Amino acid sequence: MNFTIKENHCRVDIWKESGKWYTTEEVVFRNEDYKGALIHDALENALRDDDHIKNHYKGMRITCLEPYHKYSHPISIIWEG
Repeated sequence: MNFTIKENHCRVDIWKESGKWYTTEEVVFRNEDYKGALIHDALENALRDDDHIKNHYKGMRITCLEPYHKYSHPISIIWEG
């Protein structure tokens, strides 16, 4: 089940450095990253394309349970911006 009816729109949860949940956002994955990029690179591209996320959540953990990718699986990264 996806966050929206658009396949490439995905939910990401954002966590403080302490591990406490902070907020949930929606990101748009690039269609060309579905097969052409590593899954972590696809998430980072989606985060970089979103100006709000790119500038506001540096140093926080971002998790995506259902990324838009051919080999989709839950992933989590520390966002460095």
